[in-house]
Amino acid sequence: MSPRAQSPHSEVREMIFRRVGEQIRRWITWKMLTLAMRISVEGLENVPSSGAYILIWNRLHVSDRLLLWSRSQVTTAFVATDKFNRNNAFVAAYLRGDIPVRHGTIDRQGVQRALEILKHGDPVAIAPEGRVSRTGALCSAQHGVSSLVCQAGATVIPVAIWGQFQAHKAWLRFQRPRVVIRYGVAMNFPQRRANHSTLQHLTTELMTGLARTLPAEYRGFYGQVRRKPADRFIQTFTDYRPYANLCTRTLQPGIGKVPALLPEQEESEVVH
Repeated sequence: MSPRAQSPHSEVREMIFRRVGEQIRRWITWKMLTLAMRISVEGLENVPSSGAYILIWNRLHVSDRLLLWSRSQVTTAFVATDKFNRNNAFVAAYLRGDIPVRHGTIDRQGVQRALEILKHGDPVAIAPEGRVSRTGALCSAQHGVSSLVCQAGATVIPVAIWGQFQAHKAWLRFQRPRVVIRYGVAMNFPQRRANHSTLQHLTTELMTGLARTLPAEYRGFYGQVRRKPADRFIQTFTDYRPYANLCTRTLQPGIGKVPALLPEQEESEVVH
């Protein structure tokens, strides 16, 4: 005889127990982390209380995911490489991703799974770098998150975490390292066709937004914001104060603009 189908009431009870169990695990994990670290959280007002969005964060330490997961107020699906899918109780409970993906490539099945979660109205978290930084600063990112953003057209929230990179040194001195979790301003992107140039440009834009949330010493590969050639042309001439007004008169509309007259410069000082 075939087993009896599960009743709707039992499904609801199972879902409630699963959600309550996750809340308890998050609370216990956060308390343990605050005992080991001095954690401050900034920019929580930038995170929606509900709805679908994508969290991107910098990868510095194995505790990154624990910090984000335990601090999140809603159930968030984390994307992680398949190397964490091991038969280990600790890994299964804390490090294994809800969406396992293959490392070093765009995993189409993982992207499709993340799209389904976003369409269901739940947030997704992903580290664009795909690996832990060896220097403590941002390294070049992969295009997986850009492919997801192109297809989903969702809101992206950068979250920067720093201070935990060399936490073990503070623990050896019986000190608690200071860790900062900073949520940046949300970035909205429409759906678009995903080709190589689009993915490359979008990855740079996403990582530049994440770099702005970090202190300068952690920005690494994305520390310099790339400017257009016209902007560099204008900046070159504005460095020469006597010629600032001449540049203003000769620049074409739409290319750029420099101040008509610098505060400390008199009109008589302009070379004609």
